Amino acid sequence: MTTSFLRSILPFMALTLTLCTLSCKEKEKPEEIYEISFAPGQSGKVTLTDAGIKEMSIKLKTRARKEMLEVSQSDPQQWATLIVKKADELLLTAAPNETASERSVSFTIATGRKTFSPRITLIVTQSAMEKYNLALADPKDATVTLQQSGEMKYTVKLTTTAPKEKIELLTPSEASWLTATMESAEALTLSASPNETTEDRTTTVTLKTKGAELQVKVTQEGKDAPGRTLSISCPDIPEQWGSYSYMGDNSQKEIAITVTTDARHWQAKTANMVGEGDGSDWIILKNRSGKSGELLSFHLTPNTTEMRSGTITISAGDAPEITIYVNQMPGEVDATEYKLYTDQSHTKPYANGTTLTVKAKYDTPRDRSIRMYPVTNGGIIVKVCTPGTTTAVEESTAWLTGSGNKEILNIHVKQDNATGKERKLDVVILSTGGKELFRIPVVQPA
Repeated sequence: MTTSFLRSILPFMALTLTLCTLSCKEKEKPEEIYEISFAPGQSGKVTLTDAGIKEMSIKLKTRARKEMLEVSQSDPQQWATLIVKKADELLLTAAPNETASERSVSFTIATGRKTFSPRITLIVTQSAMEKYNLALADPKDATVTLQQSGEMKYTVKLTTTAPKEKIELLTPSEASWLTATMESAEALTLSASPNETTEDRTTTVTLKTKGAELQVKVTQEGKDAPGRTLSISCPDIPEQWGSYSYMGDNSQKEIAITVTTDARHWQAKTANMVGEGDGSDWIILKNRSGKSGELLSFHLTPNTTEMRSGTITISAGDAPEITIYVNQMPGEVDATEYKLYTDQSHTKPYANGTTLTVKAKYDTPRDRSIRMYPVTNGGIIVKVCTPGTTTAVEESTAWLTGSGNKEILNIHVKQDNATGKERKLDVVILSTGGKELFRIPVVQPA
């Protein structure tokens, strides 16, 4: 019976032994190692700007599954995170760096938790916060006053190292009457809709950039009280039966008008063809607004075609407007060339810039005049100026005068030199457009 029993269980024992042997072999099988590296073109070093980043993809090359990847930081910091998105992709995020120092963090990515699991290191470096300078070019622009009419814009000049896109412009929502525009990094333009009340209104515009901030207080004046008055005075524009007119030439002479009013401000605008259009391209205003007693100055550009007409209209509050009718006769074509000779036959040239020395004392009046002969292709203006400038001296008190046309240049010594010192003036020939063509330094010895 024992023999029979043994024979019956031997197959089971053999099977059990076989299974144990296979099981032991299975346990002895080594753990598979999954290599990992950065994908081609993906660096193990990442450099970020101070602005940070919401999401950056880091590509990997590995056969490991997503759940096998382990990410750790050698020095945990809150500003940067790295998470596993897929088996071959990580996502990096970084907050803005608002400190003055560069910062770095190191991430380790492994394909398992064993100490021998393959791993790689990602080093993330973020630059320090970039700072810019931002200031008013003119400190007086910290407060700006806009006129009630809203017709005039005001430009605040800035000095900054920041690009335009790095400057944040903030205007209070309740100040809907104000329009503030960054024309460039160096220019802030302010304009307003008309203020129909008698009260001034005020707001503050803020400009911010990294490392700097400034504010501009803006006030718009209210309407003037009714019953305002307005008057003008100018020697070149006399009043004739309640009307004002000016006949100009091609000299580009600047005309200054004194404006008097009991309104807060006066404004001026030009038009071509006696009031037609908005703005004239040949009546040039030096200033378009001012306060009572301040000057309104203008000049006319050279006219080489036919007679032209236009207007300058001055207003202040509800006072009756004053209109100046401007006319200009055509002049010669503007000269672009000018040559000078000491003889009428034009055989002896006199070079531009050559000093002319005159006598300290003259015996006869006739000797005081020096005549030269130009060759030019257009209209010219002759001025006697302080040395090295185009600023004309006062003719009534100057010791030297100059005059001429396209054929003759006259230089006349009005006075002997009794000052005991050498004195100098320049005779300057300009085109009718104001461009310098020729200069003769004149010296009179003591």
